[in-house]
Amino acid sequence: RKSNMSTRATASAVIAMPVDKVWSALRLFDFPSKLISTIDSVELEENAAATTVGGVRKVVWKSGEERRQRLLGLSDIDRTATWETISSKPEAEVSAVISSIKCVRISENNSTLVTWASDFSSDVSGDLIVFEQKAYQANLNEIRNALTST
Repeated sequence: RKSNMSTRATASAVIAMPVDKVWSALRLFDFPSKLISTIDSVELEENAAATTVGGVRKVVWKSGEERRQRLLGLSDIDRTATWETISSKPEAEVSAVISSIKCVRISENNSTLVTWASDFSSDVSGDLIVFEQKAYQANLNEIRNALTST
């Protein structure tokens, strides 16, 4: 099967905490409202649990932008969550985005490598990829600060 996804933005950060602690926070689909300051709210639609595959979250940024995202996969074995954007207000600059967060144990010092990546449809602009990559890095830095300050 040929994929329509052709371009990727990715960012990563090391968090000085055991992987199980980091993953326990990031595996919950409503984590952005708890860990990222630019997010105003995250609402899980139809009373979905924060770990329900197929569940939809509505993310509202403090800027007023909204996105609805569907959880496509959640693996506690691979410590990966994957979601797709299904609608945006204002309308998205790209027709399709599939994103994921993955946590990997760093055995050397029992810390965690967190990677945030998105695959975009071929109509994505280079500027959007650069913008998203910077946003993911800023988000990961905030997540690290939030988790390590508690």
